[in-house]
Amino acid sequence: MPLGPATYYFRKAFSLPGEVSSVDLKLDLAVDDGAVFYLNGTEVYRHNMPPGPVGYATPAASAVGDAAILNGISIPAGALVSGDNVLAVEVHQAGPGDAGMIFGAGLNAVLTLAELSTQRTLVGVA
Repeated sequence: MPLGPATYYFRKAFSLPGEVSSVDLKLDLAVDDGAVFYLNGTEVYRHNMPPGPVGYATPAASAVGDAAILNGISIPAGALVSGDNVLAVEVHQAGPGDAGMIFGAGLNAVLTLAELSTQRTLVGVA
């Protein structure tokens, strides 16, 4: 019998103020072993996951010994909406019996509101 679950699920709601004319989204993360990131239900990034459909029992592509911190990964902003948004992440283990899991993420944005450019951290999930 494997130790611990094969997949962990995280969600964080956040609000985007006002009308946005352009957004540059950057993702920072640390994951052991693999993860799929969704913004408002649309997949926006995969880390160490195989291509194709992903289900609860889909293993990560490979085991990760020490999760590195990755910064500034560009993700598409097309799924972002003015108002309420949700970042959801599913973290997958590489194999049965893998008792270690690490997950941390932050979503940063450079927003252009009318003629004002400002940088804000939209959401941090850990």
